[in-house]
Amino acid sequence: MASISTMRAIGFICLLLLTNSCSNKKKISPNTNLEIVLFEDFDSSILKSLKLDIQKFYGIKTVSSESKQMPISSYYKPRNRFRADSLIRYLNSCKKHSENLVLGLCAKDISVSIHNANDWGVFGFGYCPGNSCIASSFRLKKDIKPGYYTRLKNVVLHELGHNLGLVHCQDTICLMVDAKGKMSSIEGANRKLCVNCQQIIDGK
Repeated sequence: MASISTMRAIGFICLLLLTNSCSNKKKISPNTNLEIVLFEDFDSSILKSLKLDIQKFYGIKTVSSESKQMPISSYYKPRNRFRADSLIRYLNSCKKHSENLVLGLCAKDISVSIHNANDWGVFGFGYCPGNSCIASSFRLKKDIKPGYYTRLKNVVLHELGHNLGLVHCQDTICLMVDAKGKMSSIEGANRKLCVNCQQIIDGK
């Protein structure tokens, strides 16, 4: 049986490999667009502003897709939620072009298996790197305005950052800091990427 120190070393190497594999910028071709899928009950009135903010932040052209019903296959009845990983698989199947990214926007509660919990409610979810992500308005206190739009925008930009190859950042003022379910982590109209994360996006 391996010693404790050996096991720790192996664990550290595995973590390092995982981190490095996820911190590589996703290659985006000039033909890549971001398809936005609106699920039922999501407030479409903010879509125009959101598309402009996404394009300004990441330089990705956005195109709207048709509205869709939440897929019943993603529904998790015990908690009355929708599984985010299942929704992402569904979004991948909806892509109109293989090179595109897809962002899903919904008003339902979504969850993932994380933080030692089988069903953890989240603001949004995206694989790193990946082709699709999902953001939910359910936990963003929509009734508290104008902060609601800022919170949603920050969640969307955060999850797209994962798709583009950004891991969670240790810099507490960086847009890519792990929210851990805390509303304070997605507040702030002027949240930006830290220098290191921005360099990854810029390919430096």
